[in-house]
Amino acid sequence: MLDIVEATIAGGDRHLYFMPLSIAWETATEEPTRFLPCALGRVRMGPRSGLIHDAHADGSFVLEVLAALRDGRSLQASQGDIRFVPSSKLKEVVFDREPEVRAIGVEQSNTSIIIGDAIVAKSYRRLHQGIHIELEVARFLTETADYANTPPLLGAVEHVDTDGAPTALCILQSFVRNQGDGWRYTLNHLARILEQAQVDGAESEPGLPDLSQMYLLLTETLGVRTGELHQAFSLTTGNGAFDPEPITASDIASWKQQVQRSAADALSSLQRSMESLSDATRDLASEILEQGDALQNLIAGLVPEQVSAAKTRYHGDFHLGQALVVKDDWMIIDFEGEPLRSLEERRAKHSPLKDVAGMLRSFNYAAWAALFSATEDRPEDFEELRPVIEYWEQQAVDAFLSGYEAVIEGCPSYPENREQAQALLDLFLIEKAAYEIRYEVANRPTWVRIPLLGLHRIMTSRKA
Repeated sequence: MLDIVEATIAGGDRHLYFMPLSIAWETATEEPTRFLPCALGRVRMGPRSGLIHDAHADGSFVLEVLAALRDGRSLQASQGDIRFVPSSKLKEVVFDREPEVRAIGVEQSNTSIIIGDAIVAKSYRRLHQGIHIELEVARFLTETADYANTPPLLGAVEHVDTDGAPTALCILQSFVRNQGDGWRYTLNHLARILEQAQVDGAESEPGLPDLSQMYLLLTETLGVRTGELHQAFSLTTGNGAFDPEPITASDIASWKQQVQRSAADALSSLQRSMESLSDATRDLASEILEQGDALQNLIAGLVPEQVSAAKTRYHGDFHLGQALVVKDDWMIIDFEGEPLRSLEERRAKHSPLKDVAGMLRSFNYAAWAALFSATEDRPEDFEELRPVIEYWEQQAVDAFLSGYEAVIEGCPSYPENREQAQALLDLFLIEKAAYEIRYEVANRPTWVRIPLLGLHRIMTSRKA
């Protein structure tokens, strides 16, 4: 049973949940006790009794979903249809025997299951009616752009109501063996660098150990894959949801106003939290607060009214955690955008340099997170190791941008004028740092120094 449950909570908000159910019957020799953790209750039909439970716990359920996708079936629902829509890539996945099925991890809003180390089936538990961004983007990148560095879409299960409105229930993509996401991979790498620097001590020469060279090559490759992604999003295909559009003076004005509001909110939250900051962070915060008007003027004059580039779709929540390390390459994942933004905002076209800004801020965060961790038990090493980590960050940023710029030139969404490109990037870096300041003030005051330093760096470089 492919059930969709409607729940109305206090206040009248209506939520939909996907709850496929199955029955495990008792036999003369066996009781279905393995389904007890996910059982809703007992059921009886004549002399037979059993457990009604979450169908995901039974491997045969997801195999039946796969079979329905291969056949392109459509099932009549109480309202509308449930459609099994395969992609062109599904026929390339062939098993010589019934594949093993196993669940992976625990997620807040999804259930993911691996089929034969070749397919990941992800069921959406909390449903959202209308276009599903992850599915929409996966279809475009797989079927239209043929972008190779994201797991290919194999198919999807959607409920289509009588008015034709879709609701995504399940998405199937290729399973990709990997060495983990870029955030964890980078932190492990930095831990080794800082451990070596602690061993070498103050007498060591400036620079990075040899083990960084392979990482920097990998980082350059990430820049290349990001540029190729943005090239894919800049294709004109006749699909109005993805075709590029010129950046207008109205766009520039709107983007500046949004960043100015975000910066003002960040400084206000910073002002209210001064007493909770350490001495060093408070001094930096005071310096930035004193330059609040200068920051607003910087934002207002940063980007000219006319920019010779197009706005396109983009990742929307790009950071090291959204890229999987696959040998000496990357797979970019999770195109749902920032979860707190509306569907309309997440589908809106923008400058893809917002993605670049997100990744550069992620390198900055990784550097400082590693430094905090390495000196937690030896705070006296902080200032000694700080030059190492700052040098590493600059090398990582340079490598990423080198790879990105090598493939992005000529892309409709990248400004022909390099100064305009840098101005847009700085605008989005300020926006990202402002968001981070608000977040850290509310959640981790000891980390607010990270985005403050990032913001201070941009303000200083632009003043010079």
